[in-house]
Amino acid sequence: QSDPQAKALLDKVVTFLGGADKVKTVKALHQFSNGEQVTPQGTVALENESYTVLPDQSHSIAKSAALPGVLHIVIGPQGAWMSIEGQGMQAMPASMKQDRLNNLHRSPIAIAQHASDLVVTAGDKSADAPTIHISGNGVDVQWAIDPASGKLLRSTFTASGQQGPVLRTIEYSDWKQVEGVNLPFKAVILEGGKQVGMDQAKSVEINPKIDPKLFDKPNEATAPQ
Repeated sequence: QSDPQAKALLDKVVTFLGGADKVKTVKALHQFSNGEQVTPQGTVALENESYTVLPDQSHSIAKSAALPGVLHIVIGPQGAWMSIEGQGMQAMPASMKQDRLNNLHRSPIAIAQHASDLVVTAGDKSADAPTIHISGNGVDVQWAIDPASGKLLRSTFTASGQQGPVLRTIEYSDWKQVEGVNLPFKAVILEGGKQVGMDQAKSVEINPKIDPKLFDKPNEATAPQ
């Protein structure tokens, strides 16, 4: 059972994002970004490109001096896998696949598209902003929201970390309008209160033409050894 005040805050976020009708027009996204990932060996800089087809397909491409080649991470109709160009491919571990699918489902746009199907209650007390807890459709997140504008400040949830389940927070900023939809161009990722990653979008395209072949599984027999 949703709490009316919490539901009103979620509705305010949906309005901030562009309104219920507008966010429902978003079927796919194509994004270029610069990222950082904190590893035991230090901070790694990444050049990222991603194709997303809602609700459950994605193809992420990462280039970095720290990688032996271009990394592809794909979730498609035929399964989920990772490959490094010139080195063949491997199936994605089930926990990683679930975590990446959950990321798609708990994105601001995906939640806004299904706002009427979700249970929304008051969240934990926070010093800087009211929070709401959102659950249903496989989603279980807490959002901190600027009550004046409806701007989403951060999202907190349990995710699969390197060492098992971890409390992850994504801080959203640098909001920009793309074809009438407000999107966060910067995301800072924290685990246990420490920054573990960052993604700064350079460009985002809504509903681009995406070749379905991007989500096809490569033929393992022909993958270079």
